[in-house]
Amino acid sequence: MIKILKNFFQKGFEDIYEVFIKPFMELSFYKKSFVLIVCGLLLYVPYINLINASHDEQYTMLMNRFSVAEMIRIIASEDGHLPFSYLYAKFWCVLFGGDAYNILPMRIATLFTFLMLALLGVFPVRRLLGDKMALVFIASVFLLPSAYFLAMNMRMYPLAVFLITGTFVYAMLMVYKPKKFDWLFFGVFSILSLYTHYYAAILTVVIWGVVFVDLIRLKKYQTLKKFFLGGVFISLLYTPWLFAFMQQYENMKANWFPTMNHLFYSIKGGFMIYESLIEVYYLFAEFFGILCWLLIFEFLIDKDKKNIIHMVVKRAVWVFWSIYIISILSSVFFRPNLVAKYLSIPVGLLYLSVAVAFVHFKKYRTMFLLFLFPVFLVGYSEFYYKANDEKLGEMKKFIEENMSEDTLVLYDHTWGHINMMFYGKDVKLYSTLYESYLVLYKDEVVKEEDNIKNLNKYKDIYHLSILWWDNEYAKCDISFAEMYNGRFYCFNKIDVKQAEKLIDKQKYFRILSLGNVKKD
Repeated sequence: MIKILKNFFQKGFEDIYEVFIKPFMELSFYKKSFVLIVCGLLLYVPYINLINASHDEQYTMLMNRFSVAEMIRIIASEDGHLPFSYLYAKFWCVLFGGDAYNILPMRIATLFTFLMLALLGVFPVRRLLGDKMALVFIASVFLLPSAYFLAMNMRMYPLAVFLITGTFVYAMLMVYKPKKFDWLFFGVFSILSLYTHYYAAILTVVIWGVVFVDLIRLKKYQTLKKFFLGGVFISLLYTPWLFAFMQQYENMKANWFPTMNHLFYSIKGGFMIYESLIEVYYLFAEFFGILCWLLIFEFLIDKDKKNIIHMVVKRAVWVFWSIYIISILSSVFFRPNLVAKYLSIPVGLLYLSVAVAFVHFKKYRTMFLLFLFPVFLVGYSEFYYKANDEKLGEMKKFIEENMSEDTLVLYDHTWGHINMMFYGKDVKLYSTLYESYLVLYKDEVVKEEDNIKNLNKYKDIYHLSILWWDNEYAKCDISFAEMYNGRFYCFNKIDVKQAEKLIDKQKYFRILSLGNVKKD
C-alpha cells in the first residue's frame, strides 16, 4: 500500500514538473518575471469588490471629496499622517471619474502598487542580487503573509512598502554597483517615502545613515559630496512639512490610542504581518516567520563578510529591525506608537533577505515550501472571506433603503461617523462621542449642531453604537456583526424624548471632543 501511494505521488510530481515547472525554467528571465507577476496579480483580483472598504479606507475615500489644497490643510491640522498616500488615492479617484464613494479605484490602486513593488524585482533587485534572487523576491511579494494585509489596505502601508524597498535597493546599488541615474532614483524614492508615513520617514533617515557609514568605510569621498548635496536638497523639500508636523503633534499628542500593552502583539504581528481568527493557523504562520528569520540569520553567519550580497542582507536586517528599536524607545520615553501595521512598512527588506536565504540554502527549500503552502492557502482564503463578507453589504443596503435626509442618526463612536458618512450621504448626523478626539473633519462635526435644532422634523431617529463584532449581549433593533472591520454595528430606533435625553447627556463630552474649534 505504501509503495502504491509512493508511486502515485512520485508520478504526480513528475507530471507537474514536466507540464509546469520544466517549461517555466526554460523561459528567459523577463518571461519568468512576466508569468510570476501576472499570476500574482490575478491572485488578488478576487480581493477587488464593490462592497467592502475598511474604516481606514473609507476615511481615505472621504478625503477624496476635497480639493488637493483643502485635503492638505485637513491632513496638516487634524489627520496625523503625511499627504502623499492621500494624493495617490486622489489621483486614482480622479482617473475613474472623481466619485469618492467608488471602491473600485482604490482596490486597483493597491493592485498597481503590488505591480510596482514586483517591478523592483525585475529591474534594480536583479541588478543588485542576480536573476534567481530577483525571481524569488517577485514571488515573495505575492505569497508571503504580508501580501493579504497589503492587498486590502488602500492606505499608506502598501505604498510605503514599495517606496522604502525602492529607497533601500537604490541606496545599495549606489554604494556597491553604481550607475549614472541611481542617485536620481534614490532621491525620488527618499522624498516620496518621507511624505508617505512617519515610520517610512524614520526608515528613510536610517537608510541615509547606513549609506553615509558605508561611503566613509569604503572611502568614497567623491561620492560623499553628492550625498551631502542630495541630503541638503531633500531636507529643503521636507522642511515645510515640519511646521505641519508640529501642528499635528500639538493637536494630537494627548489623543493617540496605542498603549504599551501593544508591544508584544506589535512585535509578533509586525515582522511578517499576518492575522487570523484561526488560532492554530496564527501559530503556524508565526513559526513560518521565525523560520524565515532563522534562515536569514544563518546566512549572515555562514557567508563571507566581504561578499556584496552578504553586505546587502546585513543592512536590510539592520534597517528592518531599526524601526522596532526606535518605536519601542519612543513609546517608552515619549508617547505610545506601537501598531503592527506600521511595522509592516519595511517588509520589502524581508522579501530581499528571504530571497537570498532561499537561493543560498538548497537543503531548506523543501521545508520552506511545505510551510509556505498552508500559510498562504489559509491566510489568503481567510482574507478573501473578509474582503467579501456580506455583512457590510447588508448594512449598506439597510442604510440606503431605510435612511434618507429625513433620518437622524446619533452616533457614539468615530467608526459610526465614518460609516454613516460613507453609506448614508444624505442622512443627518450628530455626535454623542465620549472620546476626546474626533477622527474625521472637525468642521463638519461642528455643523452637526444644525441637525438637532428641530428633532420633530425627522421621520426616524436612530442611535448607532459600535461594539466588538462577537458581542452577544447588545440589545439592538437591527445589527451587523461584520468580519472586515471586526466590529458590531448596533442600530436602535429611538423617539424624540430619548434623543433629547441622549443629546443633553453628551453635550459636555461633545464640547471636550471639539476642543477650541469655534462653532458656526
